[in-house]
Amino acid sequence: MSIAGLRASSSLASALSAWKSTKCPRQFWGARRHLHSRIELDYNVDEGLANFMSPRTLKIVSEEYQQGLLDRLNEMFPDAADQRKSVTQLVIDTASSGKDALGFSYASHALNNSFFLNCLRPPKNDEDYEDKIHNLLIAPSIRAQFGSLPHFINNFSSAARGMSGSGYIWFITDAVGNLAIQPTFAAGTLLIRSRACTENPAARHEVLHEGRFRDGPQPTQLNTGLGNTPTSPTSGMSHGPAPLHPSAPVRTLHSSPCSHLDGARSFYDNEPADRALDPSARSLRNLGEKIYPLFCVSIHEHCWLLDHGVWGKEKYMKEFWSVLNWEAVNERYLTFTNTKFGPQPLRK
Repeated sequence: MSIAGLRASSSLASALSAWKSTKCPRQFWGARRHLHSRIELDYNVDEGLANFMSPRTLKIVSEEYQQGLLDRLNEMFPDAADQRKSVTQLVIDTASSGKDALGFSYASHALNNSFFLNCLRPPKNDEDYEDKIHNLLIAPSIRAQFGSLPHFINNFSSAARGMSGSGYIWFITDAVGNLAIQPTFAAGTLLIRSRACTENPAARHEVLHEGRFRDGPQPTQLNTGLGNTPTSPTSGMSHGPAPLHPSAPVRTLHSSPCSHLDGARSFYDNEPADRALDPSARSLRNLGEKIYPLFCVSIHEHCWLLDHGVWGKEKYMKEFWSVLNWEAVNERYLTFTNTKFGPQPLRK
């Protein structure tokens, strides 16, 4: 190599060394941080969601609340190795760890809230959502299993109105197209059975949640049963900072062992299910070993308080159906199920 070439090579090496020493400390050369952050929604937050959520409420739910959860999650897990994990993986990793109760809560809430927001879209002019649903491939299964579309909507809305406290109401399916309505309470997750044992004072249910992955390692030692890899939570929040760590982390669980809460399993759960739940209700008793979420609705007062008032949950649920993205619901249903669908008779 010529003297000029050696000098150029030496100069480049010196510049690179100087950059590493000043811009990227040695301890982070092989482990750079990837903070969890929001991904913008597919619709314009500034325009709101018709009568369901005003722009101000949507901004609270999708930006202030979501980003607040992710900021607190990043603070709870500052190590680069943890921050390269998807939020889904953090939920799985912390679900059985008592010392990470608060981290679990932040991760699970972020995942659930993200999925909820990605189930929505602004209504189109002069669109009748009932007519739209009737033309979808999921419609015959809804009619066959719930009697009619209005009956299904009434059942789902009643479950939401009847929920005491916060959580989510989920519409779920299994691989052969069976459908069910299920709740999760507080920071309950649908990912694994150990965290599906969340408590309702009146009933017990087992549920599961599908989230959206960030770039990073996939859930370890678990089978997803999904065709596409989800991405990380989207949406978030931005007003003045509240205390990063509220007083006590609360995750209420049944005192009975999880083996008493069986039926369908999460798609991340390899344990066998032994027996069915609540024989009087259309729930997981008719579902297969793995269940998948089609859509959910958030049951948190911050979602309806500004627009519909303290007692506005019923109005909130009435408006929900006009902004639910039924095309995405139908697409998930066809992705998760492996059966051929055709017209099915109404249940008598």
